[in-house]
Amino acid sequence: MRSCLLILLLVLAFDYANSQQSIEPECRCNLNNLWLDVYLVIDDSTKMGASGLSQVASSVFSTFTNSRIGDYSDKRGVRVAVITYNENAYIRSNLSDITSNQDLENMISNLQVSKSGTSNIQTPLKLINDMMGYKDKNGPKNNTMSVVIMYAADYVDYDQPTANQLAYYLKENGVTIITVANMDDSDKITKLNALASEGYGFLLSNENLTAGIQKGLCDANCFCPEGYHQFMYLENNTTRKFGSCIEAMFIERHWSEARLTCQNRNKQGYLATEFSVEKALFNQALFDGQLRNYHIGLHFVNGAYFWEQKNGMPLLPLTKSLYPLDKFPGSNSLCVGNTVADNKKFESWKNENCYTDMKGAMCETLACDTENYCSNPFNR
Repeated sequence: MRSCLLILLLVLAFDYANSQQSIEPECRCNLNNLWLDVYLVIDDSTKMGASGLSQVASSVFSTFTNSRIGDYSDKRGVRVAVITYNENAYIRSNLSDITSNQDLENMISNLQVSKSGTSNIQTPLKLINDMMGYKDKNGPKNNTMSVVIMYAADYVDYDQPTANQLAYYLKENGVTIITVANMDDSDKITKLNALASEGYGFLLSNENLTAGIQKGLCDANCFCPEGYHQFMYLENNTTRKFGSCIEAMFIERHWSEARLTCQNRNKQGYLATEFSVEKALFNQALFDGQLRNYHIGLHFVNGAYFWEQKNGMPLLPLTKSLYPLDKFPGSNSLCVGNTVADNKKFESWKNENCYTDMKGAMCETLACDTENYCSNPFNR
């Protein structure tokens, strides 16, 4: 009986260890928990037409049907400003005006096609640049990312700066731009797509338009606190980003002190993981050649190697070693650092003393997303 119980416990322990696999955290998204400022831009010129405007309304309704519109006591919620444009741009509602999904539906349902045949896409982009400078309740929140969703029926540059230059400025300041084209001219569609953030240029006729826009909202709502860099790499010619944030610490410390530094730097912080070669190369690039060696969050404890995690979470067992390590390290080499060769051609892990080997370090924390609300990620 005792032997059966022992076998059962070993099986459960093995299953638990394997359930705690060393994989990079994905950006999590619950549409009901989005917290964003959205600038909804709609072309109401005759080029969009009544049919196009009706399709835009359907797209907006389906995009936000599972999200909360307005401000809520838990600080989550999507604030939406509505801007229409033809030869000029007009604010139909500011960020603080629409307080519910019904308000948004009423606003969009009441839009009418204007008498203007001009569709000047530069005007709403200029207006949004101004609106993002507001300092009152209609200005951007200090912990919230901004998204522009633009429904356009034409693409013409009438003056300077060009639409591309205006969009570039917004994107450089952290704004995600999603474009939706209702036009047939392939050259103009290409130009409109160029305004969008990577992967977020769509056609109004796309079958998966709603899912695409919602993915863009989720992507915008996954970001790093100030000072951290979001882990990402190129996969199939598309940038894939994760829910982990990295900061390089250049001051040399021993491993144990670096561990505390990372924990104190951010309440969810810990010495960084390197679950994949892509992550190791990303971490290495952050030092930009200034340091060849740095501490990572791997150490030998209770007969095995484990990765650090945030306070309150169990350590993660090392399931796949990228580089060779001592199988049974001595008491003077229980911690692990990353070592980069002088020629930068290769790197490796190296066992080190937890209390005497002085190096820089990689700190890691979770990205802010719909399941991890950050009240002051930018220290404003």
